[in-house]
Amino acid sequence: MEKNPRSRAFVIPPFEDGDRVVFFGDSITRNGEGITRTAAYYRTMFPEKKIRFFNIGISGSTVAAAHIFFDDWLAPLRPTHVVLAFGVNDAASAIVTGKTNEMEAEKRKADDAITRFESEYERLIERILNIGAAVAAIRTPTPYDEGASGQDISQFGRGAAQRRIADSVRSIAQSCSLPLVDDHAFLSARLASGEDLFNDDHVHPNERGQWRLAENLLRAQGLALDDFRPFSEVAAEAKLAVWQEIANKLTFIPSTEWLILHGETLPTNEKIARVKKWLACNEGKADVHPAFVLFSREYLLSKPREAELRAEEERTAMAAFTTDGSDTGLIVPTGNI
Repeated sequence: MEKNPRSRAFVIPPFEDGDRVVFFGDSITRNGEGITRTAAYYRTMFPEKKIRFFNIGISGSTVAAAHIFFDDWLAPLRPTHVVLAFGVNDAASAIVTGKTNEMEAEKRKADDAITRFESEYERLIERILNIGAAVAAIRTPTPYDEGASGQDISQFGRGAAQRRIADSVRSIAQSCSLPLVDDHAFLSARLASGEDLFNDDHVHPNERGQWRLAENLLRAQGLALDDFRPFSEVAAEAKLAVWQEIANKLTFIPSTEWLILHGETLPTNEKIARVKKWLACNEGKADVHPAFVLFSREYLLSKPREAELRAEEERTAMAAFTTDGSDTGLIVPTGNI
């Protein structure tokens, strides 16, 4: 693979005037709080820079999903820089339970999943370079919170699989000479110190965890994020409400098409019909995750407005002030769920 000419290994220059920065990842990206905090920092510290930030966080997505949505969601944004954060969901295919007589078969399956992940990740990087964007950074997956101590104590299970995926991402960064943001190591160290960083599912960072993700990216750029403050305060101070609302609606679309429609290429009217049918058949069932129902409901509202929402996102994505210093209303799109 051709090396990225715009990056140096493990060094991330700060974003500059005119940059279009896309965060491409899974539900941890889609949450958006870490991206919002990053955008708010740039607005506060570099108000003269016209930087556009975009969030393509697709809940449940793997690197395979990134390829499915690449042409319709990433490429049209004309990014100058892409920050990649995949691996948490890929780890689900690399789990070895340690509770079966078919241990060798489990290990082979996990090894195959890791190999596929690495191959598809490198192909994704190549596709990004081919559209003229720089891979600003690749991020290791966040750790699985295995207990109050945060210590990874087993070679089996979800935590072990996410450690293996994190090792793969580190290797890819090294072999492709790309900057690395090691969220796995950064959050693991803080979990070990007893810091509460995850929701009850042990997978998704909580509000403080999202703050740490923003801190880790900015640290890699030689920048220093302020001490923790409630997200609502940060968002209100930076006037990010409209931005969040627009991108929230947009990120429901690929997330639903991945979770419910499994990334099938279908005409819009058929996609809407299938989601409507799925919702009618599954809403209220005890074994259906509430998030799937929420996504489906929102999809039926947002999908018919997709073109309108995209145009509005582009219009409101710039962090800028007018020349006389008055506030034009910085609105940077992000997802938040």
